[in-house]
Amino acid sequence: MTRLLIDPSAALPQTTRRLLFGSVNPRPIAWTSTISASGIRNLAPFSFFTVVSTAPPMVSITIERHDDGREKDSLLNIRSTGEFAVNVVTAGMAAQMCTTSAEHPSEVDEFDLAGVAARPAHRIGAPLVADAPISLECELERIIQPGGDAVVIGRVVLWHVDAAIVDGEHHVDVLRWQPMGRVGASFSPVERIIDSLGEFASPAVAAHDDVPAVIG
Repeated sequence: MTRLLIDPSAALPQTTRRLLFGSVNPRPIAWTSTISASGIRNLAPFSFFTVVSTAPPMVSITIERHDDGREKDSLLNIRSTGEFAVNVVTAGMAAQMCTTSAEHPSEVDEFDLAGVAARPAHRIGAPLVADAPISLECELERIIQPGGDAVVIGRVVLWHVDAAIVDGEHHVDVLRWQPMGRVGASFSPVERIIDSLGEFASPAVAAHDDVPAVIG
């Protein structure tokens, strides 16, 4: 194996971005819904998305700037309202999600543009994606800007979970809803799970705590 050594301090920004996209895989997608101070609904997917804390429950999304340096509407809305929702994406929602990933004028309602049905949240003003099997209502905890991008940390204040994908002990069966993930610059649904012994696990086994944990 021939290895390339790439020093990010000497590389072009597009090089480090491509390497990050290719190195950190697969990445879950946070289909993030917000609302502006004037009431315009915004919907955008972000794959720099992860868990920050379990107690209290917190998640983070990293929002890059537009190519011209402007902050994106999602970040502006979160700053002004202090809230947002994360909706998970299934394979059946992929086309609509891609529509919302493009740049649109701030006055455009991206729910209407992509034909995404919305429903009201319970504790925040931002709408939820009606058909998402899981939605997380979040209140802004803080925004960190280590560079040009913004890391948005939100505290989960309410979960919405389809009862058909969760058991009585709140284990979510991922294979029942097949989340879409980002792989490099492309997308792929989760269609099978491998347990910690390297065997292909059934949905029932993969969803429970009796499978030995190797990573968090």
